Amino acid sequence: MNAFKAKVVLGIVLLVLLLVSSGCASASVTGSWPALGVAGGRLYVTTQGGRVYALDAATNAEVWRYPPASEKKVVVSYSAPTVVDNTAYVGAVENQLYALDVNTGSSRWSFPASGRIYGEVSVANGKLYFGEGDNVCALDAATGAKQWEFSTRAGVWGRPFVSGGKVYVGSLDHRLYCLNAESGAKEWDFVAGGAIAGGPIVTADAVYFGALDNVVYAVDVNSREVLWKFPTGHWVWANPLIVDGTVYVGSLDHKMYALDAATGSKVREFEAAGMIRAAPAFANGLLYVGTESGSLQVFEAKSGAPKWTADAGRSILSSPVVDNGVVYAGALGDAVFAWDAETGAALWNVNPGKRK
Repeated sequence: MNAFKAKVVLGIVLLVLLLVSSGCASASVTGSWPALGVAGGRLYVTTQGGRVYALDAATNAEVWRYPPASEKKVVVSYSAPTVVDNTAYVGAVENQLYALDVNTGSSRWSFPASGRIYGEVSVANGKLYFGEGDNVCALDAATGAKQWEFSTRAGVWGRPFVSGGKVYVGSLDHRLYCLNAESGAKEWDFVAGGAIAGGPIVTADAVYFGALDNVVYAVDVNSREVLWKFPTGHWVWANPLIVDGTVYVGSLDHKMYALDAATGSKVREFEAAGMIRAAPAFANGLLYVGTESGSLQVFEAKSGAPKWTADAGRSILSSPVVDNGVVYAGALGDAVFAWDAETGAALWNVNPGKRK
C-alpha cells in the first residue's frame, strides 16, 4: 500500500470513529479490527465479525465463542480482551462492557455503558477502569456495579493507566487527566497540543503519551511540568512501551522511535514498512512491530538491526502479543497468525469467524 492510500485508509478509520463516537453515524456500524490477548495458554480474540473467541494458543482450536453461533447479536470491539482472575473483560461499541468466564465463554455480567467503548479495560484493586464515550468509568470487577464516572470534553479512546492510587487517561479534548482511583475526583489535567487517542504509560516519576499533534510527551506526575517533548513526522496514536529506561513509540510516519526516558533524546529509530497505529511487543531483546501495510517487523531492540519480517497480507492495526516463544498478530479481515518469535517461521493462521 503506497503512502497516499495508507493515509486515506487510516484517515477514513479516524473519521468513522469520530462520527460513531459523536453519535453522528448509525449504531449499526460494525467495522473494527481484530485485537488479541493471551493468558493461560489461550488466545482471546475480538473480531470484525462481531464475536469474541478463545483459541488454544498452540493449535488454534476453538475453545468457545461469544456470543454463541446460535445468537444473532454481535460484540463489536476495537480492543483486546483483558484477562484477570478467570474473567475476560471486553468493551464494545454497542455501549456494553462484558465480563466473560474464561472457561466457558458465558457472560458473568454485562454493564450498559453511557457511550461507546474503544479502549482496553484496566484492572486494579478489584476495580475496572475504562473509557465510555466522553467519560472515564470505574466498576466493581466482581459485580459490574458502577463506582464512579468522570466526564471529559471529548472521546476517551485509550486504555487508562492505574498507578499509585491514581488513574491517568487521555482524551480527544487534548487533555491528559489524573484522577483519584477511589473517588474519580480530578487531581489535575495537562493540556497537550493535539487530541490524545492512545493510552499513557506511567513510571514513578513521569507519564508518557503521544498525541495527534505529532508529539511524544513526558510529564512530571507530581508537578505536571513538561519534562520533555519529542516531535515525530505524523500522528502518534500508539501507546508507548518502556523497557529498561527506553521509551518505544510508533508513529504514522512509518517509524518506531526509541527515546531515552529521562531526557527524551533519540536513541535510535526503526524504519517500518507502513504506518504504526498500535504499541509494539517486546520479548527477549526483540521488538515486534505491526504496520498498516500488513507486515510484522521484528528488530533487535538494542542495535535496531532487522531480525525478520512476515507478511499478513492486510493491515495489522492492533498490538502483537508474545507468549511462550510465539508471536501472535491479528490482521484486517479477522485473520490471526502465529509465528516462531525467534525465527519468524510460520506456525499457523486461521480466520475463526469462517469456522462453522
